Amino acid sequence: MYSSNSNTNLMNQKLQISTQLPLLTLVFSIFIGAGAANAAVTVLEGSSFTWDGNDGPLVESGDVPANLGLSATPFAIDVGHNPPHAIPGLNDGIYGNSNSWIGVTTRPIDLNNDGTTDVDTTFAGLNFLGEAPHLITAFAFGRSNLGDEFADRTQGTYHVQVTTTPNPNVDTADADWSTIGSVEISTNDFGDTYRHLYNLDSPVSATGLRILTPGGGTAIDEIEVSVIPEPSSLVLALLGCLSFAFLGRRRRA
Repeated sequence: MYSSNSNTNLMNQKLQISTQLPLLTLVFSIFIGAGAANAAVTVLEGSSFTWDGNDGPLVESGDVPANLGLSATPFAIDVGHNPPHAIPGLNDGIYGNSNSWIGVTTRPIDLNNDGTTDVDTTFAGLNFLGEAPHLITAFAFGRSNLGDEFADRTQGTYHVQVTTTPNPNVDTADADWSTIGSVEISTNDFGDTYRHLYNLDSPVSATGLRILTPGGGTAIDEIEVSVIPEPSSLVLALLGCLSFAFLGRRRRA
């Protein structure tokens, strides 16, 4: 049986904890909020895609994973510091500074085709080849994803656009491009310069994709594009699965 002193002490302890909880919650909230405010990669409001939250990971082999971009035709307003930088470096399947593109010349581009949102920028993109659009589900790009090569040529705001114009190129009219979102990278630090993947909220039909960069001197290592497979590819994959299942049943029989 507890004494009255024990009961009093217990009540005082509970009161002390209850008065400390709001303060701890406030400190925790400020800490979390500060971390979010300092996020280096920010997808701007109104964009139709989200960042997966990962910097990289770095690929020491330099090999780029399979994606639609590898079979596309790259284009850009121009290229600077060549060699080693070149337009084919936008999708040559190799990560690294020596296999990247740097834009130099800038010009005004009407971002939303409304006559009021011009940005002075360079750009680079990919023509997916052919007249039939693809259903894009994700895209990725970075300054270098091979290793800690150069912490530069990254910081600023990028605007991502798509088009359904057949075989788009550097001369495709700005009015034929639609902005699907914007990304702000606040520093040139390692991590921020690595490859970043962005997933679309829903598939977008496109024959090409281009990225308006923060300005002259920005570097892009590799543009990658993920798509929903063509119907014929889905059929072949389904047939392959059915074949394996059939063979498995025959072996068990």
